[in-house]
Amino acid sequence: MKRKLLIISLILVFVLVLSVGCKKTGDADPTPTKEPDVTATPEPEETEEPTPTPIPGPQVYVDEDFSEEYPNEPPMLDGWHFWDVANEGHSKVYEQGDNKYFRIQGFISMTYLDLFETPYTFQFDARGVKADEVGAVFVRGNKELTVPVNTNPIGAGYYEGDDSGTKFTSTTGIGLWFKENGKLTLFIKTLDTSKPAKIGNCFAEIECSYSASNWNKIRIDDDCKGTIKYYVNDDLIATIEYSDLGTYDDFDPLFDGENFYKKAVIKDKDGNELASTDSAFIYEYSEIAFGMRTAAIDVDNLLLKDLELEE
Repeated sequence: MKRKLLIISLILVFVLVLSVGCKKTGDADPTPTKEPDVTATPEPEETEEPTPTPIPGPQVYVDEDFSEEYPNEPPMLDGWHFWDVANEGHSKVYEQGDNKYFRIQGFISMTYLDLFETPYTFQFDARGVKADEVGAVFVRGNKELTVPVNTNPIGAGYYEGDDSGTKFTSTTGIGLWFKENGKLTLFIKTLDTSKPAKIGNCFAEIECSYSASNWNKIRIDDDCKGTIKYYVNDDLIATIEYSDLGTYDDFDPLFDGENFYKKAVIKDKDGNELASTDSAFIYEYSEIAFGMRTAAIDVDNLLLKDLELEE
């Protein structure tokens, strides 16, 4: 009997050992999760420094002092188109002492290639023109339309006469004519059916400190909302207010579908009205140009940039 009990006991021990040895490692009890120490100071998380948002400033389109050399025949300047109808070759960079400047001379137009529809300011130094010469800086024209219709070939520049019986040039836009010492002429191109090319001018003579024999600072501010201000040597000399955008579809096929501001008023520095028109050819966008007709003007330090308006 004892022997039988011993055998049974050995069998049970053998079975127990066998079952323990065959147990899978993966069946082991998981290691208990350690409770976090709530008294410990947490490590700070690493974070990237925020990138500051750049504040957009005014974009500069032209900043030219002519210190670099440019090909002069034909005249070339980045961003500008030249039309020298007589191909006289007078328009080029000149040097006086340590200063280089650009002379625009002859029958020539110098037009900035892009049109503006947002506020801008155009500034430059100017010297010239003689009293018997015709030379001006233009805004709010359109080169493709600056021709006396049915008179001259399409594409003529701002130097072209308008057949109005005067010395005024161009067909569209607003010109500031560098005419005489102490007196400039501000003129707006208009529809005038009494003229051969149906082009007229609304103009006013502006007294100021301009001296043809010296360098003068010229500035034109256009808010593209209906007001253009003209400055000479940092002094406001005149303001043009424009409105009433429309078309002249019955004028000439060349102008069909083109929008112009028709109403305009020229005011002096004190806001007094000098001249007005209801038939202006002030283009809806602004093209900036110089136009010389047998004239010469020296320019330097051209600056064309966005106009920062006061809130």
